[in-house]
Amino acid sequence: MPKIALVEYFTSSIKTYIFIVRPEDAVPIVREARVTEEQIKACVPNLGDTLSGESGEIIKPDFQAIDRLAGELIEPFLMDVEEFDILYLVPHGWLHYIPLHAARCKDGEYLIQKHQVVYSPSATVIKYCRLKNPRRKPDNNNSNGGNPSYLSLGVGAKLQGNRQHNKLFEREARLIYHKPGPEGICKTGEQATKELFSQECENKDIIHVACHGYFDHEDPLKSGLLLAAGGSLPCPTKKVGQKIIFPPEMLLTAEELFNHRFTANLVTLSACVTGLNENKPGDELIGLTRACIYAGTPSVLVNLWHVRLESNLRLIESFYTHWLAPGKKISKVEALQKAQLEMINDTSRAEWQHPYHWAPFVLVGDWL
Repeated sequence: MPKIALVEYFTSSIKTYIFIVRPEDAVPIVREARVTEEQIKACVPNLGDTLSGESGEIIKPDFQAIDRLAGELIEPFLMDVEEFDILYLVPHGWLHYIPLHAARCKDGEYLIQKHQVVYSPSATVIKYCRLKNPRRKPDNNNSNGGNPSYLSLGVGAKLQGNRQHNKLFEREARLIYHKPGPEGICKTGEQATKELFSQECENKDIIHVACHGYFDHEDPLKSGLLLAAGGSLPCPTKKVGQKIIFPPEMLLTAEELFNHRFTANLVTLSACVTGLNENKPGDELIGLTRACIYAGTPSVLVNLWHVRLESNLRLIESFYTHWLAPGKKISKVEALQKAQLEMINDTSRAEWQHPYHWAPFVLVGDWL
């Protein structure tokens, strides 16, 4: 079994406290970083708000400030966890938006190059996710008699200049379909409907949704995934101020996800903004990630910001190749690390080595 350490953060207006929990210690180790809550908050727009310009082009976030900040937040505990394989990171406040696994250490390596990294909204959620994981149960039989069953949907949107994006969403949905072993339902385009999701999501081992996401800053429970309906791709009906309104039959909201009961070992939400949650006091995260965990899945794979769909496709394909490899049984967190390291080390596509392309992908919940 891999050695696992938990690292939990608490941010304040003066500094950040870091609590390291290791199995051999009676009490946590406490470290400090001279990073304030305001400094962390100032970095968040560099990840989200600058990604899309007025014309819709994608702009790489400025990672220089993030490098400095995240580096200060991981260096204090690196020696404490040197012997550990997996790090459970429990962020606090605005740190939920920062990809700490992409922090550079003093030796120039990213944290993900030293450790496998999995996130959790809180320490208490970890136990809940472990209890939900079918891999941890003695019978360990999935719903398809050995081969994992899946529901995979890929759908774009009826937006100007979106044709190429739509094709890539559909290609991504077919990734599981082409893997040896898994069996299930794969629908793309106009057939990838909200109605189909609601009918089929509760008896599958893997749920994968590749689509556009929608984040409602005013009411996070109304955030959701844009799916097809009535033979049509998702399209906005109107705009109220800066808020775009989508038809309810095309928007699968976090509120609706709370009402489902998943048996899936993994839910992958491969869309823009799916990893963003509205942070509330006490780390009460309201959003799609928490909704999926509440619905019963032990692990959710999400992305924190809008990423180029070509690199999105590359990473997701690599993740499933490792995780679903016939005859092998590796953990989700190891499969994600392998996929990210492949992009970091890919000299044939040097631009993919930039954290913009691989850093937004995070595994939340159980690592196994």
